[in-house]
Amino acid sequence: MRSTVSALVCVVVASLACGGRPKKGAAPAEVHVTGEVIPVGGFTVEVHGASRSRSVGNKLVNHAAPSGATLQIVDVSVKNDGDAPAAMVGHFVLVGGDRTYSPTAECQIALKDSWRLLDPINPGIRHRGRVCFEIPEEAHPDFGFKENLFAQPVVIDLE
Repeated sequence: MRSTVSALVCVVVASLACGGRPKKGAAPAEVHVTGEVIPVGGFTVEVHGASRSRSVGNKLVNHAAPSGATLQIVDVSVKNDGDAPAAMVGHFVLVGGDRTYSPTAECQIALKDSWRLLDPINPGIRHRGRVCFEIPEEAHPDFGFKENLFAQPVVIDLE
């Protein structure tokens, strides 16, 4: 019994460590485009646009990209088509080459009209907001939306 529990714990930890990232060299089955309404499991997702900035915020609350980085800001709406509330933690990513990027908490706080990633979306409700990522200046990743922590992202071209 103890070895079964230990094995299960190892599998769960390994799965969490992977974070649902695409395998190296794995190309998404399909790349969607900005403005396309995309069903993803129990959600409907639409990217409205994207922009880059060196900093966001105001005099009181602000965030600047570190040296060699830029802020990628994605305007996205998500509708919860399921039957239970869903927080957006772990659903938004940027993917490019062998790299995966997560939203930056400090940027989310300073960004006007940003997603509050811990606030759940109730069933049947659509929310729209902006998501901010710190990325290397030379990077040009695509946006990804994951149905859950372990799913591969549905990819949307930002260019």
